[in-house]
Amino acid sequence: MSNYKNYEHITLDKVRHTCEICNSDALTEVVSWADFPFTEVYIPSDSYVPETYARSDLVLQYCESCTHCQLKNVVDQKLVYGEGSDYIFRSSQSYSARKSYETFLEFAGKVINNDSMGNVLEVGCNDLYMIQYMKDHFTSYTGIDPVLGKLDTTDLPDNCHVVADFFENVCLENTPDVVICKDVLEHVVEPFSFIEKLVEKGNDDTLFLVQVPIMETICSGRRFDQVFHQHLNYYSRHSFEVMLQRLNCSLEYFDINHFHWGVGLFAFKKGKATLSDKQVNLAEISHARDVFLQRMKVAQDCLEQQAGLGPLVGFGAGLMLSVYAYHIPALELLSFIIDDDETKHQTKCLHLQKKIKSSSDIDFSNVALILAAVSSRANVLKMMNKAIEWTPRNIINVAYEI
Repeated sequence: MSNYKNYEHITLDKVRHTCEICNSDALTEVVSWADFPFTEVYIPSDSYVPETYARSDLVLQYCESCTHCQLKNVVDQKLVYGEGSDYIFRSSQSYSARKSYETFLEFAGKVINNDSMGNVLEVGCNDLYMIQYMKDHFTSYTGIDPVLGKLDTTDLPDNCHVVADFFENVCLENTPDVVICKDVLEHVVEPFSFIEKLVEKGNDDTLFLVQVPIMETICSGRRFDQVFHQHLNYYSRHSFEVMLQRLNCSLEYFDINHFHWGVGLFAFKKGKATLSDKQVNLAEISHARDVFLQRMKVAQDCLEQQAGLGPLVGFGAGLMLSVYAYHIPALELLSFIIDDDETKHQTKCLHLQKKIKSSSDIDFSNVALILAAVSSRANVLKMMNKAIEWTPRNIINVAYEI
């Protein structure tokens, strides 16, 4: 976090008063968290930055017209993703994200009728991890993402072209046969106009493949820890179909990846849309939120009790660590955090400033191990298996879900 002073006073790009999907002003606040921390902000372990930095009020709105959920306050996007930002998520470095590519391509295989995807456009390609999965299945590939400006892209195959910019600023030379937009639309300030421009780049045969967080699984899993500043939009199947209907597009296939954030996978083309009957209602969301908050209180009580029996050690310096520190203040009782990613050993989370070190040479016999990188089920299962090998006196999952 070299530019930490930029995080002292957070500015807003936009305050939303209407739904970004259907333009309705029938918005109800379902979450309001003051001074909510930014995720993914790590600082050098020997530095001091006040924990009051990188915080802003978070308000989640529910649209009673189309069931879309969105953040009311859109924080400065240049601060989050711009050239001088500290946005550090990389697909290739995340076990859950890597596994999600396998599921995503299985999903694509169900709706693509042949082995070749033709001309592929990937919007939000991150660190180009998708290419290694797709290299034998496309004629040409174009990847667009502002974070590419921080990466070395000189060794790409000749049929691959990348642009380090936002999609809205890019002119395409070829009409894509397949458009991939994975883990992008949750970050977009104006998602309807974004998708509208994306659809304009295709023709009647272009297949659009989209992966986004959905409220159905956030509610069913009581996973409001998945609500944070970088994710501006939380779709439902119904709200996504409302958007497609407005764009004269038709949903071809829908699925859910329960092991990676419970995300929804949507495949669509231009055509006549239909709307699903099942909708996520306000009462369901409010109940799920209340159960989540109760779980956080239980986790708080559990950690306080376990701290009286011996050391607490965190397992996993995940990018969402600040969210759990906000909801569970007792995480301050951790002695340290173990993570075998050596690149993290000289850093600490701004909002939970505990030493991060390797798991080697640690006696776990009297330790309560706190699973702290639990955003996805895939991560939890992997960490749980490793934790059992270490035989600590207790293992606690702060998310209370596997």
